[in-house]
Amino acid sequence: MNSDYSLVTDSRLSYYVSTLNIKDDSNTLILSPVHHYYYNIDEIKDVRTLIHTKELNKVSDLKRFMNNTLHVLSKDSMFIGCFRDNKIRQNIFYRNRVFYWFNNILDGNAIYRYMSRTMVIKMFMKLKLEIIDMSEVDGITYFCVKKP
Repeated sequence: MNSDYSLVTDSRLSYYVSTLNIKDDSNTLILSPVHHYYYNIDEIKDVRTLIHTKELNKVSDLKRFMNNTLHVLSKDSMFIGCFRDNKIRQNIFYRNRVFYWFNNILDGNAIYRYMSRTMVIKMFMKLKLEIIDMSEVDGITYFCVKKP
């Protein structure tokens, strides 16, 4: 576990985390988008802030990922992450759900989920997460939610 937010290699995410004014403590875990780490529940039971650096659009089984994440987070823990909001993209291809469906079929290894701010807010509400903040930074929407 680490509290050094500078380990977040994406400068936009690092900037976003710095704007949240969350207390800097040793109970922060930063998940890498490249490496998949497996943690024992006992190892992460004291995590107060989980930072997920991979865009939610690229998570293959988002429902399972979110349920597993919420299962291991303790009460009042924060979950920070990001996604590309296709509704704010200017290019027609990025705003078209059919384009994403077709692209995922052509490239069987690629997962890129069409998402909008409204869809993500509904997902958080369904999971009973409290939305602390949701902000767009350079075309990517960052969020901070809290497990009540």
